[in-house]
Amino acid sequence: MKLLVLYKPKSEYARMIEDYLTDLGRQYPSVNIEVLDAESIEGVSKSAIYDILDFPALVAVTEDGSVLNMWIGQMLPQKQEVIGYLQS
Repeated sequence: MKLLVLYKPKSEYARMIEDYLTDLGRQYPSVNIEVLDAESIEGVSKSAIYDILDFPALVAVTEDGSVLNMWIGQMLPQKQEVIGYLQS
């Protein structure tokens, strides 16, 4: 399982996302996190695959790419909630 994170690094919420991910990685070092710039070619492609139109977006996915849960917008979920999906 992994957490896919799509955001725009040059946005007003970039620092908030980066701090959130730093804390998440520090608290749960075994979590697999893939971070993509939403405006990069790969980020645009992943956004289309998961039908994401707003950012930031956090997507908990299985190894085969199936979505477990998705959080979109600046109201970030509790870290324990994210970890719960990744450890299920």
